[in-house]
Amino acid sequence: GLAPVVIIGLSAMAVGELTREAIGLYYDRQNAALKEQWAAISLREMAISRMLRVNELMKSGKVAEAETMYEKLRRFVFDHTTEIYGESLFPALDSLKVKLEKSSDQLAANRVLNEARIPYNRALKWYQKGVNLTDALVALEDARAVLSGAQSGLDEFLAPARENVKKLEGLINAAIAAATTLAIAKVDVPRGIAPGEWVTLEVHPVGGIPAYVDMTGSGSAGSYTSVPVYWQAPDEPGTYKTEVRIRDNLKQTANREVSVVVGALDTGSGTDAASEGDAQGAGDAATYSGSDDELLTGVWKVEGTCTSAYLGASLQYLSDSQKDIQEASNAMVGKTQPLPDLDLGLIRRLNSMFEIHREGDYYVITASGFTKETGLGGNRYRIRFTGPRTFEGTMESRSRFGKKVNEIKYNVTGARMPD
Repeated sequence: GLAPVVIIGLSAMAVGELTREAIGLYYDRQNAALKEQWAAISLREMAISRMLRVNELMKSGKVAEAETMYEKLRRFVFDHTTEIYGESLFPALDSLKVKLEKSSDQLAANRVLNEARIPYNRALKWYQKGVNLTDALVALEDARAVLSGAQSGLDEFLAPARENVKKLEGLINAAIAAATTLAIAKVDVPRGIAPGEWVTLEVHPVGGIPAYVDMTGSGSAGSYTSVPVYWQAPDEPGTYKTEVRIRDNLKQTANREVSVVVGALDTGSGTDAASEGDAQGAGDAATYSGSDDELLTGVWKVEGTCTSAYLGASLQYLSDSQKDIQEASNAMVGKTQPLPDLDLGLIRRLNSMFEIHREGDYYVITASGFTKETGLGGNRYRIRFTGPRTFEGTMESRSRFGKKVNEIKYNVTGARMPD
């Protein structure tokens, strides 16, 4: 995180020496034999105690008060140099002055860090939860703006914070690049809907990056696990088809058609499930031969057709029945939809978070989270280029919630976006 700058006062050795002398002077004043020197001893003891007090004020952040006391102390030492052997105190006074000047900058840096810490911690919290990642990037920009707008002379103290902002930004971008596809696992439809009644269709998304938003019409915001879609039943009884549409934090959308019974008791399960479709296989186009620098660059639009799905993680709190989970999962099969854009240039640069290797004509691109048993998960692409701006292949997506995992497989095609 953005830790505050610690204000450094006199060294422990310097403080120890001053303290030992102050104690010695106290005992000297108790010595009757030194009675004629009591005045000078008391003055030197007072000077040393004030130096220690200035050091304490400075370390506690009361820099202005410390500076005021220091100026009074300095004049006192110079005015009584002869009586208290003030020359021997000059090195400690000079060291204290240097520390005070630096502490003013340190205090200013802490004010900047306190302001930047608010958006930074918000971004960190969202990243740790795996939600609102585009909003987290905006929050990091706010933190960076605060750090960049600081007065000159504070770079020494703000450099670690700026580096932490940069690191967190890289982690968030990697999580966005590894995001799985948004889809609708199931829709809960109320039973016994009266004509003209307003009802809530509860949409359960899978994949993407929460939070989710209804795009059907009402624009209602959902939670990290579901989205309420408000729907008004027609005035006439019957079975109606309606489409629900949602959007995630990455602006991915997913839609699904549901059947709603109006004017009669629905004795079904209360969950809409689409019919299973046929998965599309990869085409037979010839493989295009090009260099890695030519092909593994740019941003690519990707479309995928689901060939298999298991949503054990997303549905673990909705049903204990493996049959219900598999039925809801099967509803995704055969559906074709846009997948997240694939930024191959960024992936090549993030080589610590992605692994790329060749298998014959195919490039295999694997996010580090794909093979880990902890974390949010990731994607693995296996693609071959059919032209300088097209590819086809497969994509396997894994996303984890707790100890459960979602696994979705697609046949995919890609087209490079204009540079």
